[in-house]
Amino acid sequence: MMEFLRRLWVVFRKEMTHCYRDPHVVIYGVLFPLLFYPATAIAMLEVGIFQEGKREKEVYRVVFPESKDANIAAIRDVMVTSNRVKLVESSEPLKDLKKGNIEAFVQEGDGNLTVKVAGSMPLSETAHAYLTKLIERRRLKNIRSELTAKKAPAEIMRVFTFELKDSRRPQAEKNDNKGGDAVHVIFRYLLASVICVLVLCIPAGAVYPAICAFTEEREKKTLESTLVAAVNTEVLIAGKFLSVFFVALMSGLLNLVGMSLVIWLLLSQAKELSALSKLSGASFQVSPETVICLISATALFSLLVSAMFSLFGACTKSFKEAQNMLTIPLLIFTPMPIAGMLPGVLLSKSLAFVPVLNLILWVKSAVRGDMDVTLVSITVIETVLLSAFMLYMLSRLVRTEKFVLGDQVNLLTPVFARGKANGS
Repeated sequence: MMEFLRRLWVVFRKEMTHCYRDPHVVIYGVLFPLLFYPATAIAMLEVGIFQEGKREKEVYRVVFPESKDANIAAIRDVMVTSNRVKLVESSEPLKDLKKGNIEAFVQEGDGNLTVKVAGSMPLSETAHAYLTKLIERRRLKNIRSELTAKKAPAEIMRVFTFELKDSRRPQAEKNDNKGGDAVHVIFRYLLASVICVLVLCIPAGAVYPAICAFTEEREKKTLESTLVAAVNTEVLIAGKFLSVFFVALMSGLLNLVGMSLVIWLLLSQAKELSALSKLSGASFQVSPETVICLISATALFSLLVSAMFSLFGACTKSFKEAQNMLTIPLLIFTPMPIAGMLPGVLLSKSLAFVPVLNLILWVKSAVRGDMDVTLVSITVIETVLLSAFMLYMLSRLVRTEKFVLGDQVNLLTPVFARGKANGS
């Protein structure tokens, strides 16, 4: 056993050294997750803060009628004192609005106010939101003043409220819901989307190690010398597969760390954006069970991808051919995150048998708090068995005569193999 592990370590170390000599592995597996995500998040925050700062300085040209109605006159006074509204006169406000000479005009009719804007103009939509807020604020103030003057009870302005509770969510998470259920729904989907990004990032990190394992050796005519080395076939296959799995897993974990930093940065800096000000008062906590599920799903997906890419890579003879073949599973994986994040798609008895999608739905259910242990067990067992089957097919492929002689092989070659061409 110790001799087996010693030889396995030698093969694994040799493959890892060979992998990290490839700049693609370093870029996609290390630099991309650790630098790209934080840099993108910081850039997005800076752009958001810059745009919000520009919006705070925008001045809207508004046509507002003079009225004898006390309430409407009070609203006009608010417009006059606002530093973001400039009241202007216009004989044809509708034409001026279409030409962009004004951002909005307010029309009075039967004691009602109508705010008209041009949606095609850059400032018109934001002007509508700002004016609506000012008018509504003043309207409520007028109502309170009239009720106070008439000595009406304060309870008459009490707003009917309700509380939404999800019985399937853990009690601890309910107690921490200080920021509102809607905010936590956004946070939960943000967290569940992490595994969706990993579905795209882990294969990108495993492609080049899988190509280095077998394809590059066949292309450089060094595979024959590797096959006759003083190690048996099991050690050789295990060492090469472990190198692919290790790089894929590290790529997934580094992507997980990078995205976690992005989420933390977005939540910690959300108070800088007025549009997200409600998030700053919310309390977000990720349970240890959710973290374990996320890491476990990452490891299982890395295992599946490594086994699949190792098998596919062993069937190719050139770097270009390997890239073309490994593009097929990448295209299959791409729509999986989109399907998994649809609101009505949940982990069920049928979807638990769909590879990759079941892992996404597993993490989604863990984040939602309605995880079913039976369905998760099916997901884990199916992923492990599928990976083991691919490794078994890889083992049979490496032992075939066509593979040893460097002939063209395909995925059906191990099925029709008649014996061990390489018993070393």
